[in-house]
Amino acid sequence: SRGKVALVSGDVRKLGDAASLADQAVKALGGIDVLVNNAGGLVKSVKLADYSDAVFDEVVNLNIRSILAVTRAALPSLKASKAPSIINIGSISAKTPRPNNIAYASSKFGMQGMTAALALDGREFGITASILHPGATITELMPGMADRGPRDAMKAEEIAAIANLMACLPDETNLIEALAFPIGQPFLGRG
Repeated sequence: SRGKVALVSGDVRKLGDAASLADQAVKALGGIDVLVNNAGGLVKSVKLADYSDAVFDEVVNLNIRSILAVTRAALPSLKASKAPSIINIGSISAKTPRPNNIAYASSKFGMQGMTAALALDGREFGITASILHPGATITELMPGMADRGPRDAMKAEEIAAIANLMACLPDETNLIEALAFPIGQPFLGRG
Protein backbone atom coordinates (compact mmCIF):
# COMPACT_ATOMS: atom_id res chain seq x y z
CA SER A 1 0.00 0.00 0.00
CA ARG A 2 1.07 3.61 -0.48
CA GLY A 3 0.25 4.58 3.10
CA LYS A 4 3.75 4.83 4.62
CA VAL A 5 6.17 7.68 4.13
CA ALA A 6 9.84 7.98 5.02
CA LEU A 7 11.56 11.32 4.82
CA VAL A 8 15.25 10.83 4.15
CA SER A 9 17.73 13.57 3.60
CA GLY A 10 21.34 14.02 2.74
CA ASP A 11 23.64 16.20 0.73
CA VAL A 12 22.75 15.19 -2.81
CA ARG A 13 25.59 17.35 -4.13
CA LYS A 14 27.76 14.42 -3.00
CA LEU A 15 26.79 11.83 -5.57
CA GLY A 16 27.95 9.02 -3.29
CA ASP A 17 25.17 9.92 -0.86
CA ALA A 18 22.54 8.85 -3.41
CA ALA A 19 22.89 5.15 -2.59
CA SER A 20 22.71 5.96 1.11
CA LEU A 21 19.44 7.85 0.64
CA ALA A 22 17.89 4.94 -1.25
CA ASP A 23 19.15 2.47 1.37
CA GLN A 24 17.66 4.60 4.18
CA ALA A 25 14.27 4.59 2.48
CA VAL A 26 14.34 0.85 1.78
CA LYS A 27 15.27 0.11 5.41
CA ALA A 28 12.52 2.39 6.73
CA LEU A 29 9.81 1.16 4.38
CA GLY A 30 10.88 -2.25 3.14
CA GLY A 31 10.98 -0.90 -0.42
CA ILE A 32 10.26 2.18 -2.49
CA ASP A 33 6.96 2.57 -4.33
CA VAL A 34 7.07 6.33 -4.87
CA LEU A 35 10.26 8.35 -5.16
CA VAL A 36 9.90 12.13 -4.84
CA ASN A 37 13.04 13.96 -5.91
CA ASN A 38 12.95 17.40 -4.31
CA ALA A 39 16.47 18.73 -4.68
CA GLY A 40 17.02 22.22 -5.85
CA GLY A 41 19.10 25.29 -5.54
CA LEU A 42 19.79 28.52 -7.29
CA VAL A 43 22.22 31.35 -7.14
CA LYS A 44 21.58 35.06 -6.98
CA SER A 45 20.47 36.64 -10.21
CA VAL A 46 23.55 36.86 -12.41
CA LYS A 47 23.82 38.37 -15.86
CA LEU A 48 24.91 35.94 -18.56
CA ALA A 49 28.27 37.67 -19.07
CA ASP A 50 29.03 37.25 -15.36
CA TYR A 51 28.22 33.54 -15.00
CA SER A 52 31.21 31.35 -14.29
CA ASP A 53 31.38 27.75 -15.45
CA ALA A 54 31.78 26.70 -11.81
CA VAL A 55 28.50 28.35 -10.76
CA PHE A 56 26.64 26.93 -13.75
CA ASP A 57 28.02 23.43 -13.05
CA GLU A 58 27.10 23.68 -9.36
CA VAL A 59 23.45 24.47 -10.11
CA VAL A 60 23.14 21.88 -12.89
CA ASN A 61 24.81 19.19 -10.76
CA LEU A 62 22.40 19.85 -7.90
CA ASN A 63 19.24 20.15 -9.97
CA ILE A 64 19.84 17.38 -12.53
CA ARG A 65 22.79 15.10 -11.80
CA SER A 66 21.80 14.51 -8.16
CA ILE A 67 18.26 13.52 -9.13
CA LEU A 68 19.57 11.08 -11.69
CA ALA A 69 21.92 9.56 -9.10
CA VAL A 70 19.17 9.11 -6.49
CA THR A 71 16.79 7.67 -9.09
CA ARG A 72 19.43 5.23 -10.30
CA ALA A 73 20.12 4.13 -6.70
CA ALA A 74 16.39 3.61 -6.07
CA LEU A 75 15.83 1.75 -9.35
CA PRO A 76 16.19 -1.83 -8.00
CA SER A 77 13.55 -1.15 -5.35
CA LEU A 78 11.27 0.66 -7.81
CA LYS A 79 11.50 -2.28 -10.24
CA ALA A 80 10.36 -4.60 -7.43
CA SER A 81 7.32 -2.45 -6.64
CA LYS A 82 3.84 -3.29 -7.95
CA ALA A 83 3.09 0.35 -8.87
CA PRO A 84 6.33 2.36 -8.92
CA SER A 85 6.31 6.09 -9.48
CA ILE A 86 8.93 8.84 -9.70
CA ILE A 87 7.86 12.43 -9.09
CA ASN A 88 10.43 15.14 -9.73
CA ILE A 89 9.87 18.60 -8.30
CA GLY A 90 10.80 21.05 -11.02
CA SER A 91 10.02 24.76 -11.19
CA ILE A 92 7.85 27.17 -13.07
CA SER A 93 11.21 28.56 -14.25
CA ALA A 94 11.38 25.63 -16.69
CA LYS A 95 8.41 27.19 -18.45
CA THR A 96 8.85 30.92 -17.89
CA PRO A 97 12.34 31.81 -16.64
CA ARG A 98 13.18 34.92 -14.70
CA PRO A 99 15.76 37.31 -16.11
CA ASN A 100 19.41 36.71 -15.12
CA ASN A 101 18.79 33.16 -13.92
CA ILE A 102 20.10 31.06 -16.79
CA ALA A 103 21.64 28.23 -14.76
CA TYR A 104 18.52 27.59 -12.69
CA ALA A 105 16.12 27.83 -15.64
CA SER A 106 18.37 25.60 -17.77
CA SER A 107 18.65 22.98 -15.03
CA LYS A 108 14.90 22.86 -14.42
CA PHE A 109 14.22 22.64 -18.15
CA GLY A 110 16.76 19.80 -18.27
CA MET A 111 14.95 18.08 -15.42
CA GLN A 112 11.77 18.21 -17.48
CA GLY A 113 13.53 16.43 -20.35
CA MET A 114 15.04 13.90 -17.96
CA THR A 115 11.59 13.17 -16.53
CA ALA A 116 10.20 12.47 -20.00
CA ALA A 117 13.12 10.15 -20.72
CA LEU A 118 12.59 8.37 -17.37
CA ALA A 119 8.92 7.90 -18.26
CA LEU A 120 9.93 6.21 -21.51
CA ASP A 121 12.71 4.10 -20.01
CA GLY A 122 10.57 3.10 -17.03
CA ARG A 123 7.67 1.76 -19.08
CA GLU A 124 9.08 -1.74 -19.39
CA PHE A 125 9.15 -1.94 -15.56
CA GLY A 126 5.79 -0.24 -15.02
CA ILE A 127 7.53 2.83 -13.58
CA THR A 128 5.79 6.14 -14.17
CA ALA A 129 7.71 9.41 -14.05
CA SER A 130 6.15 12.83 -13.56
CA ILE A 131 7.27 16.39 -12.93
CA LEU A 132 5.56 18.99 -10.78
CA HIS A 133 6.49 22.61 -11.52
CA PRO A 134 5.63 24.80 -8.52
CA GLY A 135 5.44 28.55 -8.75
CA ALA A 136 6.12 30.94 -5.88
CA THR A 137 6.57 28.75 -2.80
CA ILE A 138 7.69 29.65 0.69
CA THR A 139 11.14 28.06 1.10
CA GLU A 140 14.55 28.93 2.49
CA LEU A 141 15.67 29.56 -1.10
CA MET A 142 13.44 32.60 -1.44
CA PRO A 143 13.85 35.06 1.46
CA GLY A 144 10.82 37.28 1.94
CA MET A 145 8.42 34.82 0.31
CA ALA A 146 6.76 34.13 3.68
CA ASP A 147 5.74 37.79 3.83
CA ARG A 148 3.49 37.33 0.81
CA GLY A 149 -0.14 36.44 1.27
CA PRO A 150 -1.66 33.08 0.32
CA ARG A 151 -2.74 34.44 -3.08
CA ASP A 152 0.92 35.19 -3.90
CA ALA A 153 2.91 32.28 -2.39
CA MET A 154 2.16 28.63 -1.68
CA LYS A 155 3.22 26.63 1.35
CA ALA A 156 5.44 23.59 0.91
CA GLU A 157 2.60 21.49 2.32
CA GLU A 158 0.44 22.49 -0.65
CA ILE A 159 3.09 21.24 -3.07
CA ALA A 160 3.34 18.01 -1.06
CA ALA A 161 -0.44 17.55 -1.35
CA ILE A 162 -0.24 17.91 -5.14
CA ALA A 163 2.65 15.41 -5.31
CA ASN A 164 0.57 13.03 -3.18
CA LEU A 165 -2.34 13.42 -5.58
CA MET A 166 -0.03 12.56 -8.49
CA ALA A 167 1.24 9.50 -6.62
CA CYS A 168 -2.28 8.28 -5.87
CA LEU A 169 -3.55 8.17 -9.43
CA PRO A 170 -4.70 4.78 -10.72
CA ASP A 171 -1.73 2.52 -11.46
CA GLU A 172 -2.45 2.62 -15.20
CA THR A 173 -2.38 6.43 -15.30
CA ASN A 174 0.46 8.94 -15.35
CA LEU A 175 0.11 12.69 -14.98
CA ILE A 176 3.43 13.43 -16.65
CA GLU A 177 3.50 17.15 -15.96
CA ALA A 178 1.72 19.55 -13.64
CA LEU A 179 2.10 23.29 -13.02
CA ALA A 180 0.93 24.77 -9.74
CA PHE A 181 1.15 28.37 -8.69
CA PRO A 182 -0.75 30.73 -6.44
CA ILE A 183 -3.57 32.52 -8.18
CA GLY A 184 -1.93 35.93 -7.65
CA GLN A 185 1.31 34.96 -9.41
CA PRO A 186 1.67 36.07 -13.02
CA PHE A 187 2.63 33.16 -15.23
CA LEU A 188 3.04 34.53 -18.74
CA GLY A 189 5.27 37.56 -19.02
CA ARG A 190 6.44 37.37 -15.43
CA GLY A 191 9.54 39.24 -14.40
